[in-house]
Amino acid sequence: MYKNDDIKKVKFSDLDLNDSFFNSLRRDYQGFDSWFLKKSENCTDAYALFNSDGHLQAFLYLKEEFEEDSTITPKLPRAKKLKIGTFKIDAHRTSLSQRFITIILRKMIEENFQYTYVTFYSKQKELKSLFEKYGFVKWGTKSAEEVYCKTLNVKNDVFKDFPRIIDTKETNKFLLGIIPKYHTKLFPDSKLCNEGHYHRKDVSFSNTISKCYLGSMKEMRKIKSHDLIVIYRTNSGQNGPAYYRSVVTSVCTVTSTSNINKFKNFEEFKNYVGYGTIFTDFELKKFYRNDRYPYIIKMIYNFPLVKRIINGDLKDKLNINPSYWGCAQLTDQQFYEILQSGEVNENFIIH
Repeated sequence: MYKNDDIKKVKFSDLDLNDSFFNSLRRDYQGFDSWFLKKSENCTDAYALFNSDGHLQAFLYLKEEFEEDSTITPKLPRAKKLKIGTFKIDAHRTSLSQRFITIILRKMIEENFQYTYVTFYSKQKELKSLFEKYGFVKWGTKSAEEVYCKTLNVKNDVFKDFPRIIDTKETNKFLLGIIPKYHTKLFPDSKLCNEGHYHRKDVSFSNTISKCYLGSMKEMRKIKSHDLIVIYRTNSGQNGPAYYRSVVTSVCTVTSTSNINKFKNFEEFKNYVGYGTIFTDFELKKFYRNDRYPYIIKMIYNFPLVKRIINGDLKDKLNINPSYWGCAQLTDQQFYEILQSGEVNENFIIH
């Protein structure tokens, strides 16, 4: 019934309460079974990921709240709040937690929640650290748990403000091409309508928020930290002309750049690239030896466009027609016309 490569929105009633996945939650939360059964009766939704045996691997329940919460000290005020009610992952080093962070925080921005909060037991140090990286700070306590909260206050930090992008006077914008065989594996939330056959795998380079791009285009030398990148899925001569087949799909923020020649050895290079590359160790070693892709960009995957923009519309409607589509600098006006044509929610932009 379920694929092991896709987070699904399901009903509580579709889940097996006797799945061993829930045992730790049952130990930590008194009355868990009664709570779960009540959610089942109310046809409540949750996010779930199943392994190849059909058993739960990850579970996320989000709740919308409005009233003041006096069970938290200090109180959370009356406002539109997103509560991370239950969140558990059987992790296995594939950055799966980051994939759920993305679901939570894009929902926060898209639906204009003023607060998003989560509770932790003191033992949950690693998960707490991940949430802190993406802008959650300690708010207070609730019984034996710590309450961490993220607001819409601007931190001027590409990670803490994620998934919003930050545009300043120093921010340049670029279009960056990526070939089809890599595009959707690296940016799975940006797959095209005709890629319905594609099944997302639980691997680090797909799950992680941070992506690593290696290339040889000289224009890439101009790109610096905090610049904004528009991802352009090229056609590479496949299935018809680029005019109809090549599309803009996503927006990213550069976190750092480097050159392959700066690294003293392969291990140093590999550590810099991290888990966000689609290339294998064998391929990376070959690149390091022959200097094939010297320019390296690390970036965070902020959001996909709601509406993909084909090459023809970029040319005819937005007057964007660079001499080379692999990497090209965009004007501020061109960048914002892409966001507007891509039907991007204004809440994703910090000016």
